[in-house]
Amino acid sequence: MPAISFEMMNHFTHMDKALKRYDLNASINFSDHLLSVENAEFSFTFHPQFQNKDGYYYSVISEDTARFIGWRPYAMKSWKKAADKVAFKKLLIQHSISTPKFYTEKNPSIEFNDVIIKQEESSFSKGIKGPFKTTKDIELNVGKREFFEQYIEGDIAKIWFWNHKPIAAEVLPNICVYGNGHSTIHELIVAHARSANKTVQTNYFKEFLAYEGKTLETVLENDVRLAIDFRYKSALTTSHQTKDTYVENHPILSNSSILTKLGMIVKNDVPYLLRKNFAYAIDVVIDGKENIWVLELNCNPHIHPFLYEKMVESLVNRV
Repeated sequence: MPAISFEMMNHFTHMDKALKRYDLNASINFSDHLLSVENAEFSFTFHPQFQNKDGYYYSVISEDTARFIGWRPYAMKSWKKAADKVAFKKLLIQHSISTPKFYTEKNPSIEFNDVIIKQEESSFSKGIKGPFKTTKDIELNVGKREFFEQYIEGDIAKIWFWNHKPIAAEVLPNICVYGNGHSTIHELIVAHARSANKTVQTNYFKEFLAYEGKTLETVLENDVRLAIDFRYKSALTTSHQTKDTYVENHPILSNSSILTKLGMIVKNDVPYLLRKNFAYAIDVVIDGKENIWVLELNCNPHIHPFLYEKMVESLVNRV
């Protein structure tokens, strides 16, 4: 069972609810899968997004399409700082928003502890390495524009904004296995994957296990909980581990002034012609002390179904 934002019927259900609220009619053109919405006074069009088997997003369906991932009332929007992780981090620091420390160059005389490696321009958790206890003996790939980022343990949250206001969130704890006193971590991972109807290459988890001082052959004692991955796009993420919520209902996110400030920062940075009727997502980490650390921005994310009511309301009110 996919997460709520990856389940097609959730998109239809929430869009239907939004359209009925304003007594709107809708139809889908199966040549381009555009959603046309109208009543006697006006009309507007929603553009579809699809995900292929490798996890990438496209606006047209093909034989490689794996799932439908939502509508939005425009084709695509982008600007420089949204695509460049380091540029976005510098923007956050400029406005005193908490973001993990980062290092774009390695200084041979200085060691940094507890870091991961990311690429300045990448998506879908591609190119992430680590975490590592130290940067000693680790080289950055300049050609791929890699940089070190401070590793912060906690729940990963993807927060969707509509018109620069936080609306919905998916919150995902680190993926864990639980010891039984006789199975190796390799065996526990395979069993976890089987229960989620997935197959994984256990070598995928070696770096994180090494960071925790473990190997695939380590036997965990009974009831010992061990995190095995920290990525939002983990090879083992399953829907029952993801908690979908309206931001206003989340005990931590709803009480944070950071998200409201983030929306204003992005609004002022986006080129003027892109500002109105815009959906984007921001990834954060919520650490054990309930601090929120902002990671990166995705200006063309898959759409969370909770956004549709606000989308339709904005379009109707604009008219």
